Amino acid sequence: MKPYKKSDSRDSSEIRLQLWEEFKNNFLTEFMNAERIHSIDGLSDEAQKYFRSKANTAFEKFVRQKLNKFVEDCKSEGEIWLKDKYPYNKGWIINDGKIQETLKRYPKLLDVLNFIDNEGHHDETIEEEELRAYTAKLGKGMTEERLYSHVIVNKEFYEKAERELGLKKPTMQKYLQAFSKAGIIRKIKHLQTHGRAMLYIDGYFHTIPTSGRKKKVRLLKESKHKEILQTFTY
Repeated sequence: MKPYKKSDSRDSSEIRLQLWEEFKNNFLTEFMNAERIHSIDGLSDEAQKYFRSKANTAFEKFVRQKLNKFVEDCKSEGEIWLKDKYPYNKGWIINDGKIQETLKRYPKLLDVLNFIDNEGHHDETIEEEELRAYTAKLGKGMTEERLYSHVIVNKEFYEKAERELGLKKPTMQKYLQAFSKAGIIRKIKHLQTHGRAMLYIDGYFHTIPTSGRKKKVRLLKESKHKEILQTFTY
């Protein structure tokens, strides 16, 4: 295979798919050769399935081990963006000295932000209409109903936070208070219908016209999050 050059007119996703297919096929071929299985074409369907399953299992194990090692190495060098750890976890978190100083003082900060972000979803059991959605004016007389993203803070919320983050209720309350003050989440009210759980809103869901899929839009933009992380305290 010829080395990929920037002048290549193919789409990058097409090139990556080709590289993946070549790697996968070469691995499986080598595995079959090592097993002294040069061809499965003449075998029964059951036997073919057996050998393919054996080869695929070995391939999956190899890829998983290499992927885990790759991620560990990147983490140790601070050279990977793990979006599942924080909604805006990009290069500016890795490279910003002020944010790194913040994370030394609050090592669980990104984990807590990610935890709350994951808790945020539209809860259909909230009955009060003004807490469910709002109507946005889009211009030219057009409007859009946007469902709120709810964060319901109750006993289960704190128990889950302690179980997943190792943080007890008083510490989580400090984070919630600080995030509310910063505008990352918005404290609304106690819900009479949910055992007086405290309701927060962390954004809304916008419908993408081309696909109809709903995308979560957070209250603060990335630039504001960066500023908060640089100066965060509770």
